[in-house]
Amino acid sequence: MRSDAELQSDVLNELKRDERLQIDDLDVRVEGRVVILTGRAETPVQCWHALQLARYVAGLARVSNRIVVRPH
Repeated sequence: MRSDAELQSDVLNELKRDERLQIDDLDVRVEGRVVILTGRAETPVQCWHALQLARYVAGLARVSNRIVVRPH
């Protein structure tokens, strides 16, 4: 089983790899294989996209998406 630190690194890599994703103050925490995403997105689509990218990472129990939508 992968550690929380390894899962966090994998999620961050997935999110950074996608150039279309624009989220300010993005923070990724992993506690007990649960990913917690926080930050500000300009659109609901950006928020949803971050959630989908995080879910792509194997070994996670679930993803808690706390990214808020606040257009600039």
